Amino acid sequence: MRLTYLILAAIAALLLAHTVAAQSYQVSFTVNKSGYVTIYLSGPSSTDSLDLHWGIESAPQGNWMQVFDTMMKWNGKNFTATIGPISNGTWIAWVFHDETTNVWINYQNHPFWNWNLEVNPPNLGYTHAEVLGNASILITTVGRAPDPHIR
Repeated sequence: MRLTYLILAAIAALLLAHTVAAQSYQVSFTVNKSGYVTIYLSGPSSTDSLDLHWGIESAPQGNWMQVFDTMMKWNGKNFTATIGPISNGTWIAWVFHDETTNVWINYQNHPFWNWNLEVNPPNLGYTHAEVLGNASILITTVGRAPDPHIR
């Protein structure tokens, strides 16, 4: 009985440690006009080995038509990797794999959730209005959030 409590306490401690560590990850990216995407990750130990696992998608949240692995480099502040050039209008997605701890780092810590990005959307700024069944108007604009600079 006592051994069971010790094992459960150890498992709880491991889960708590993973949850706390996972909450401290920060991800950012930049895209230049030539289609190069630089992705930044902070949070893992600077001594870890990080893999950027990424792919070309058919559409946002679509199937990965091509899959790549790019090792990230520590720049003294965070891990970074540059991929591309990728054609404008192409959808890409990525997750991270900490090779040292064998932990996958997913979007909002949800298994199988990826970061998604349309590289330099050709219809950036396009505004679409739609009248909904309840007579309200839905207005959307194609775009993405500005690149935070955590370099």
